[in-house]
Amino acid sequence: MRSEDDFIMTGVNNPEDYKSPERGNDIYLIDGRKEDLIFIANAKQDILKLISEIRKLKNT
Repeated sequence: MRSEDDFIMTGVNNPEDYKSPERGNDIYLIDGRKEDLIFIANAKQDILKLISEIRKLKNT
């Protein structure tokens, strides 16, 4: 890892957990854009919001 690398830190609930032994492996994006990394990092909660919105629309 280089100091300028962009990555997703896994297994943490807040930035202070970065030294936790429970922390998962970091995910590095090679030859990607920072926007791609942000999209990937937010996918879990964004997909849940998207599914919720689709269900609302189907029920109207």
